Amino acid sequence: MQDVARCLAFIGVPYALKMVSEDGLLALGLAIPDRRLAIEVFDASCFCVNQQQPLGETVMRIQQLQACGWKPVTVPFYEWLPLGSDVMKQNYLTSKLSIQAQGSMM
Repeated sequence: MQDVARCLAFIGVPYALKMVSEDGLLALGLAIPDRRLAIEVFDASCFCVNQQQPLGETVMRIQQLQACGWKPVTVPFYEWLPLGSDVMKQNYLTSKLSIQAQGSMM
């Protein structure tokens, strides 16, 4: 999560770390509150072993965010780790955030 936050800061995106939603229902590790974007950084423990299939609790987390009016932006480990350079990571985040701004689903 810290690596994602660092890259967001570098591209000039204001974010909040470890915040609670205004209704008190959600703990958000990384968010862009003014756009109601919840950036969910998912490590290997959020997926079935040796697969890119999310576990039930991961799917439920995304659904819970949506039900509470937040737009989840998912950053799964299997997409993030291979990026390597900061420039590639920044481009990845810029793309993810642009797609979300246009209203597309992740």
